[in-house]
Amino acid sequence: MKTVRPSVALLLLMFLQGFVPFAHGQAGGSIRGTVTLAGDGSPIHGVPVRILELGLSVLTAADGSYAFAEVPPGTYQIMASLDGFNDMINTVTVAPGSAAISDFQLRLIGHRDEITVTASGREEVAYQSFKVTTSLDSVDLAKNARASIGEALEQQPGIAKRSYGPGPSRPVIRGFDGDRVLILQDGARTGSLSSQSGDHAEPINALSLDRLEVVKGPSTLLYGSNALGGVVNAITGHDHAHPGLRGALTAVGGSNNGQGSANGSFEFGAGRLLIWGSGGGQRTGNYRTARGEIFNSETRLADASVGAGWFGERGYFSAGYDFGDARYGIPTGTEPESQIPEDEELVDLSMRRHSVPLRFGWTNLGSAWDALRVALTYNQYHHKELNREEVETTFDNKQFTYRATLEQPQGGRYSGTVGLEGWHRDYQTVGAE
Repeated sequence: MKTVRPSVALLLLMFLQGFVPFAHGQAGGSIRGTVTLAGDGSPIHGVPVRILELGLSVLTAADGSYAFAEVPPGTYQIMASLDGFNDMINTVTVAPGSAAISDFQLRLIGHRDEITVTASGREEVAYQSFKVTTSLDSVDLAKNARASIGEALEQQPGIAKRSYGPGPSRPVIRGFDGDRVLILQDGARTGSLSSQSGDHAEPINALSLDRLEVVKGPSTLLYGSNALGGVVNAITGHDHAHPGLRGALTAVGGSNNGQGSANGSFEFGAGRLLIWGSGGGQRTGNYRTARGEIFNSETRLADASVGAGWFGERGYFSAGYDFGDARYGIPTGTEPESQIPEDEELVDLSMRRHSVPLRFGWTNLGSAWDALRVALTYNQYHHKELNREEVETTFDNKQFTYRATLEQPQGGRYSGTVGLEGWHRDYQTVGAE
């Protein structure tokens, strides 16, 4: 059976604290300052400094200075962030025709102690977010490396896991499961079928992520009716340019289930251009319990991604390609395979996903609408259900998702966003199910 199900959801994304009641004709101001090393006061160059509410970013010069021109009047959160240093956030108020000063002194640390969340569709400081959110960065994910995002999140408040084994494990948020929990990657639907059945998995490798966010409460209304229970957003990063080469290599091992995982990634920036790539894989064998080994609980996952983007002062554009391939078993219990009767099922699932994300937008427009952001994503997902290596059912899902948002400038305590989201789906299943 083959169906085509177009579904367009017009989302009037909630006004965070009300409509902007000020005159957009007011003259803009500016923000400037310096970034120095705490202790000796030496300047630090190449530090990304960002206005979180506006999505604007600049890099510090050789003397540690930075500047934003033509900033609409209002109150903003300014963040300076550099790998190996603590993140620092200042609050500044910009008056018409004046310059606001915001200096930073960064300290060397082992890892970041400040994170931002995007529950409202724009970045915010975690402790100032009024939404119920959980955010795990790459260090947290590496410390708790698991075979699936369901297992990676199960220790967080209000989150459990739905599991027919470690492979298809999926988050259960406040008791909601299936189509009431929405899984996203960089704000777009993944195209998977994990919400349809308890033994379908998500093709996301947690070790390849910059952070993993969980959104609960009223903010889930931003993402449609099937996000009633909550939203899990897997974020890969790559949203602003920086100079030079950065890279990371992660390796994890586990004894109980014979786990072996490795992932490598890099970013290379030159001016406004950023190029990135990553790849890795993980495997687990049957895990052991006090009652014995759980057979057919093994998993295997491989993924790779490449992309490039240009990030200017008033606009940006990025495109990429993601690939994922996985196979995992549905556990049978403690009986070994040789003791399972021939007429009983021994099920494995093999899945593959291709994803092409495209992002572009304009910022600092200087009008009633300050920013326009557009995200287009095409996913091609395929998986097979195998019973003793024989294909019983195949699933194919091709999905095109689009999302556009218009953001109002910050005016005092007020800001707002309005947007449109929709998707077109071509779904086909053939076989016993």
